[in-house]
Amino acid sequence: MPAAVMPAEIENPEITQDLAELDAVLTEFDELVAGLEDEGFCWRPEPGRWSIGECMDHLSVTAALYEPVLEECMREGRAAGRTGIGKPRRGILNRLFLWLMAPPVRGKVKAPGSFLPAAIASKQEVCSRFSDRHGRLRRSMIEADGLDLWRNRLVSPASNLIRLSLGEAFALLLTHMRRHLWQARQVRQAPGFPAS
Repeated sequence: MPAAVMPAEIENPEITQDLAELDAVLTEFDELVAGLEDEGFCWRPEPGRWSIGECMDHLSVTAALYEPVLEECMREGRAAGRTGIGKPRRGILNRLFLWLMAPPVRGKVKAPGSFLPAAIASKQEVCSRFSDRHGRLRRSMIEADGLDLWRNRLVSPASNLIRLSLGEAFALLLTHMRRHLWQARQVRQAPGFPAS
């Protein structure tokens, strides 16, 4: 994915920070998969562990599932007038979950069935979908500028028991991306990884 330009008109420093983090993670994924053939991209270090391609596709699936939820949250927030730059408020459970998700991985977190990666057809297909989905996430972050990230809340597509503020949702998605970038790097460094 080419380097994205930071929109000059962003007012919320949280959004600016989130966009910079998203762009950095996307650049690192580009560097990680550069020069990989389909064999290395789809290679699993052992049964039950994901390939680099599966890590990336899982992130695309996650972004796709969050997209309509984010859009609905922003639409409702604008209609209700929940705008402005709010004070960051993260609940203790959210902080704990972010800590557990952050790399280095401290333990397995089983992905819900609807979040599992699809069968990997080719590197090109997965990378194209990854670029598209994360370009859409970037646009959602830009569209959230002007909204109070902490008073606008959504229900996670992973479980209707999980409620997040818009700011927490962006933080969760970015931490989740860093987790799977770390996981993908471990695959590339694993013994037996196919040489390109």
